[in-house]
Amino acid sequence: MKKKEDLSSEQSPAEKLSKVLTQTDNLRVSDSGDLMIEGCLAEDLLKQFGSPLYVVSKTTLRDNFRRVYRAFSEFWPSSINILYAIKANNNLAIRAIMNQEGAGGDCFGEGELHATFAGGADPSRVVLNGSNKSPELIRKAVGMGVAVNIDSEDEITFLKQFARDLNTTARAKIRLKVHTEKFNAITSDYFGVDKLADYVKRVKGGFSLDTAEIIKERETVEDVFAKHRVPARLRI
Repeated sequence: MKKKEDLSSEQSPAEKLSKVLTQTDNLRVSDSGDLMIEGCLAEDLLKQFGSPLYVVSKTTLRDNFRRVYRAFSEFWPSSINILYAIKANNNLAIRAIMNQEGAGGDCFGEGELHATFAGGADPSRVVLNGSNKSPELIRKAVGMGVAVNIDSEDEITFLKQFARDLNTTARAKIRLKVHTEKFNAITSDYFGVDKLADYVKRVKGGFSLDTAEIIKERETVEDVFAKHRVPARLRI
């Protein structure tokens, strides 16, 4: 039997890198076989900043945001607002770049609100989420001019009160809790339920479509993701 060849030992660093690169990566291998990030030797970066070192390519970051934006713009019938969740990476330089690209912000809690605006953000493109928002946090969001995604009827009461107190208009959207027949066929050991639908109905914040319609008739708020659907396949 012919012995299986170990091709990995025969591959050059450049060949190995080429197998894992994505279309927006700004990585290459120097003539001497060293890793380069946006034209900078990784070894030189380590000498300058020390180890461990986490490096983000500004060019890749911008390119990836634009790919996501183009993909949704191709199918979505109205304007697009890509919300950067700062919990993914709270580096303020990254938040600043996202702001330059026109990204909004998705925030849970006062700390994320603070970090989002510390890095730069347009209040009209920022939303506050979370099923356990305190009255103090809602008041802060109203004062900052960011939208609040409503998870319960109590939050509507708070929004009205704080809007009057601050002499402003509170921006609000209804968070939808959508159920599909597919949920009935999904079990989850993680959540400890026989049907995922049971867990979503019992625990997940937000409103059913029917309840959301009633609230819309009674209050002047927007529904989130109710009017349109994103196609299952997007080219990014």
